[in-house]
Amino acid sequence: MPAPLRKQTEDAVIAALRATLLYVRAVEPYNGELHVAKTPEDIYRVLKGRVPAILVFTGDGKSTSIDMRQQRALMDVDLNLIVVSANARSREERTRGENDIQQMMQDIERVLLGRDSGINGVGRFELLTEESLIHAPDLTAWRVRYTVPMVIEAIDPEADAPTLLELFGTGKLPVDEGGTALVTISEKFDGV
Repeated sequence: MPAPLRKQTEDAVIAALRATLLYVRAVEPYNGELHVAKTPEDIYRVLKGRVPAILVFTGDGKSTSIDMRQQRALMDVDLNLIVVSANARSREERTRGENDIQQMMQDIERVLLGRDSGINGVGRFELLTEESLIHAPDLTAWRVRYTVPMVIEAIDPEADAPTLLELFGTGKLPVDEGGTALVTISEKFDGV
């Protein structure tokens, strides 16, 4: 069974950014590392030795169309990148020629914006928002959100997949003293 489309998308983005943004120390899946970080010092501690960094994860999805006959839906799924740099364009950093957060953001756009994912069932990346998360003297972090359409398909009804009744209908029925079921299940549901 192939990996889920969200994981395939994250992996493809990480591979493309690693291959292109060679000056970035860490391009990795985001696993919530920054959730506990409250200050720039916390972020430095969590990302020790990995800045500049781009952390990638898929987020919310919104159904844009549903085709019940073909049992599939099209969803716009958020692709999030947390972009972290120790360089927010200070004069000292600029004169040394190091890449700053603005260069990172532009390079990410060059790699992703409007590009086809190359994954069957996943469309092109569309930039949604860029949001400054932290702007401290020695640390800058931005959240960049793209949306990417994904086709979500139901299990093939011709396959040997269990029915919903088989999945959720197991259990013991209450019986009376004589062993007769007190509840009956009908194979036909009225109005459904």
